[in-house]
Amino acid sequence: PHHESDPPTDEALPPLAVNINNLWIQYGKFVAVKGISLEIPQGEVFGFIGPNGAGKSSTIRVLATLQAAFM
Repeated sequence: PHHESDPPTDEALPPLAVNINNLWIQYGKFVAVKGISLEIPQGEVFGFIGPNGAGKSSTIRVLATLQAAFM
């Protein structure tokens, strides 16, 4: 039987809405995003916070397919 304290199994995990593995974004010689990876399950609310120039907007532009990136 399943208990609340049991870790979720692969079958119980929701499918991923976002799956990024080793994302790099570069403008000329300037590296805006350096090798980030993340998984966001469907139904999850996720936000980016950080200082100016941290690559938040660039990452969102890639996720929205408004910009190409190296993956």
